[in-house]
This record gives sequence, structure tokens and C-alpha cells, in this order.
Amino acid sequence: MSNHIYGDVLTENPDVAQSAFGPHRVITDRWKGMSPEQLAEIRRIQELQIQEKKRIMDDEKERDNEWERQRLADARAGELMERQQDRVRKDLDKQQVENNAKLAAEQQAQKAFLDREVYTNPPSAAYFDQWNKTSR
Repeated sequence: MSNHIYGDVLTENPDVAQSAFGPHRVITDRWKGMSPEQLAEIRRIQELQIQEKKRIMDDEKERDNEWERQRLADARAGELMERQQDRVRKDLDKQQVENNAKLAAEQQAQKAFLDREVYTNPPSAAYFDQWNKTSR
């Protein structure tokens, strides 16, 4: 009787539940639960995991914020570049219009000169009658 009272089963000796295959394994029919030290260790590890997860989430949030700032800066720079390109294109269009007007004025002056000086003696029908008179 004293063996049963003072035995490992009724006194819930945790060493009885240790498996012969290693200290990390237990015999389930003899398992009496974890000791307060083991529970405290598990809670400590869980707290460390919670802190690590929070740190990772904070880092990820900071990285996302940095990407968002970079995206906004790129968008702003792109907008400024587009405005600059529009200004350059408008300047080039204005220069082209001025050059075209200058060329048009030169062409009109050239045409007026040709009409006034070169084309003063248009050929008559007698001029064209000189040819195709022989049988050759």
C-alpha cells in the first residue's frame, strides 16, 4: 500500500513520463502536465515571438512607407519632366512656325521676282511652230 501511496504514479513524478527514445519525447499515458518552469519558459518564448513579430511588422510598415514616399517622389519628378518637355515642345513649335513664316515670305519674294523679272517674255504660238517641220 505504501508503494502505491508513495509511488511515482500517484505522486505524479514527471520523470516517469520520459520516453526511452529521448528526453524530448514523453509517454502519453503517464504524462501529468508541464511544470510551472516549463509553462513559464513557453510563455517567455511566446512573448519573444510576439515582440519579434511586432518588430517585423514595424519594419515592414516602415519599408512600405518608404516605398510610398519614393513612389510619390518619382511621380512628382515625372510630372515636372512632363511639364519641361511640354515647354520645350511649345518653344520648338513656335520656332518652327516662325521659320515656316520666314520661308513662306522668302518663297513669295522669289515668286514675285520670277514673275516680275524672268517670266516677262512668255513664249507665243510662233515659238512652238518652229519644230516638227521636217520629215526627219
